[in-house]
Amino acid sequence: MFEATNNFLYFIIDWKLYRTDLKTRETIQLFSEVKEQFTDVAAEKDGVYITIDSINESTFWLNDGEKDWNLLFKIQDLFSKDVRFKNINNYYNYTCYYRDKLILGDDRLGSDRMQINGIFSETDNKILYKNTGSPDNQFILKDKIYCLTWNGYYEIGSQDIYSITAISDFKNSRFSWVPGHYVVENDKLYLLVQYAKPPKVINPHQSDSIFDAIIEVDPIAGDSKVLFKTKSNMPRIVAYEEGIVYLFREYQISSYNLATGEEQKLADLPEKDSLTFDCVNGKIFVYERETAYFSLIKIVEFGN
Repeated sequence: MFEATNNFLYFIIDWKLYRTDLKTRETIQLFSEVKEQFTDVAAEKDGVYITIDSINESTFWLNDGEKDWNLLFKIQDLFSKDVRFKNINNYYNYTCYYRDKLILGDDRLGSDRMQINGIFSETDNKILYKNTGSPDNQFILKDKIYCLTWNGYYEIGSQDIYSITAISDFKNSRFSWVPGHYVVENDKLYLLVQYAKPPKVINPHQSDSIFDAIIEVDPIAGDSKVLFKTKSNMPRIVAYEEGIVYLFREYQISSYNLATGEEQKLADLPEKDSLTFDCVNGKIFVYERETAYFSLIKIVEFGN
């Protein structure tokens, strides 16, 4: 997992936390004195949320550039047991605010083992952090939190589950799907869906991939449609934002404008067989796998 602020790239390897200076490309390990495993990291422009796997899983706020573990703020300390609420499932029971962000909490493992399930920005309806151990994905729309499941999506506090018909249309015995990437824009949800040969359904290897698609979901109207679909397992979709699909083919990153049909090359990539992509804060980070590790080889900015 890789996350970028204005100044640094944060990532976890072998349960240790590292930081790369985006200007100098210098990489250092952070908090080597911490004995617990680092499991998650999520970025804002001026800092990151990090999670460690201890007896009681804990999530902290780290100011960008900070190196003193004792100065980190523990997010779990914000919750009050007096504000617990019920919803369609017996989890996602708490909400609170920190740094103008909406925090979603969960006590299904016990009141003394509060987990942070999601951290949301209400200004742009984006999720900053999602607990990888959570049963469902979440997204925020007009100050309401929704959960995304294999069966569709539901609003926290509601008893109704809405199906995503555009995805159901592709379900058959030949392939499965997984929402590998999603964003909220203009009061709609956009899913990057990767279809693969069973049982390979999460971030499929190129040989297992069938095709990729962008699905547009309108939670308010309750409908969905296929916005863009590749004809085969190449090109691959690596990102989507504001009507632009970002594609990888022939060792190039290009942008495809859905409104005009215009495609523009953004960057050339080295001809490697083990490229991996992450999309953070308007940038596409391209990595090459080297034995058990990944090395950063390219940063491609949206629109450039």
